[in-house]
Amino acid sequence: MRTLTSNSNIRKATLADLDAVMAIETESFGMDAFGERQMRYLMKSATSLFYIAETKNLLAGYVILLIRKNSHQMRIYSIAVSSLLRGKGVGQYLIDFALKTAENRLKSSLKLEVRTTNSGAIQLYERNKFTSVKIIPDYYHDGCDALVMKRKP
Repeated sequence: MRTLTSNSNIRKATLADLDAVMAIETESFGMDAFGERQMRYLMKSATSLFYIAETKNLLAGYVILLIRKNSHQMRIYSIAVSSLLRGKGVGQYLIDFALKTAENRLKSSLKLEVRTTNSGAIQLYERNKFTSVKIIPDYYHDGCDALVMKRKP
């Protein structure tokens, strides 16, 4: 497996990234994709941390973390990787970043929801010691269930 180069970095997303983010969002989530308005809101919101991974000046993926003032938990609201760069360590890079961010903010756990049919993502989360908490029936647009997973940083 090829991994990210030393030219890779993670930085805060800006509105200038919106078109590239939307392209990854749409290819990754189809009918369940967030709209441009929602992404714009998340980039500006005080309760979300929106970061992108770049490699060789290409937007490789992004992670959106949600924080609540009095909560000891942080949520991975969305994480996606460009189809051109899947299998090259971008997802792991973003997970590592999310875990470090949760730890730095003294959050006791990190949680997320994933399609029960997304075996690649579930395997990535399990390799990173996320455990299954529960299933939410009919969570996605097409009626697919969501698996809620959680991990302590």
